[in-house]
Amino acid sequence: MTDKDAYDMPTSPDPEEALDTGQTAWLAAAREALAAAFDIPSEKLRVVHVREGATTVVPVVIDSSPNGTFSGTYDHIIAARESDPTHLTVCVAGERIDVLVASTEAAYRAMMEAAGRRGGPLPDSLELSQVNGELWTATMVLGSGLQEDGLVPLMSSSGGAVNKVGFSPSRGGRSIRVRPALRIPSD
Repeated sequence: MTDKDAYDMPTSPDPEEALDTGQTAWLAAAREALAAAFDIPSEKLRVVHVREGATTVVPVVIDSSPNGTFSGTYDHIIAARESDPTHLTVCVAGERIDVLVASTEAAYRAMMEAAGRRGGPLPDSLELSQVNGELWTATMVLGSGLQEDGLVPLMSSSGGAVNKVGFSPSRGGRSIRVRPALRIPSD
């Protein structure tokens, strides 16, 4: 199974309904931490199902805001982490968590699939930029690291299709974003 296919699975209309009481409490704390750290409205922090391996499906809370979160270039993020190891992390239930680890291609595609079911222009899409007057954004999906060719995996949408390209780690601008995401633990 490829990472691209990992999101292609039956999901409930609302993945939060599948969470147990402990996961629901953890999610509330995670939303609070993410909203405070990145100024993301809590209703834009949505839960999606992401397949890990052949049979495991895990819930992930991800920034599903229209244009993601600006954090600089990949090189900027790495340099910031060298001087401050807590850069792009949040504390949830006493644990410091890197918000980029769960920001994978599979989580991004699951987020886009869920957004498509809700209707309207997709996040990071040319169509959205024509409606909201913002830049056409693209998201660095850094949970799997750099591509084999040393480029940053960058995802966006046009015409309803989700696209992935490689992008130089030193390039960027206000249109290149991240989508903080956290894997919701099971017990």
